[in-house]
Amino acid sequence: DELNPSVDLELLPMEPIVQALLRKPRSTEVIITGRCKHPLAYFDLASVHSEMVCHKHYAEQGVDLKRGVDY
Repeated sequence: DELNPSVDLELLPMEPIVQALLRKPRSTEVIITGRCKHPLAYFDLASVHSEMVCHKHYAEQGVDLKRGVDY
């Protein structure tokens, strides 16, 4: 969870992730989450690449985030 921003912010190196994805069994599905500012190299290895965009959120109105829903 939230791997993309960790790589995008250079908190984690990308190469070990790429190597792990290349070595995984074909029957294993990997879901990587999180926003990033720049497309990451391992996106090219994906069978599916999706982006979720929030258009409206109650936190923008000052409502507290909900545990188990927002984080």
